[in-house]
Amino acid sequence: MANRLRFRTARDLFGACPAIARDMKATPTDQPSIEFCRALLAGRVPEEAITFCAYLLPERAGVWWAHECLSNLAELLGDNDLELLALVHD
Repeated sequence: MANRLRFRTARDLFGACPAIARDMKATPTDQPSIEFCRALLAGRVPEEAITFCAYLLPERAGVWWAHECLSNLAELLGDNDLELLALVHD
């Protein structure tokens, strides 16, 4: 799986996608992306691992992953969100 990720290290990802710095508080390192993600997951704010993965995955896989996550939370979503989820599914 690691060879299918978009960026080898966390620093590579942060350098290529400046928007991630607005979405996360973690400071990038030269750790391989998987190790960095595991450290985030074990850290004080494990939600940062989710954000990191959203940027790390190839775009198509990221959209699929987000859809799968939200599909499991459908009872928490409003009607507009459910409509968008259905559009992405189709």
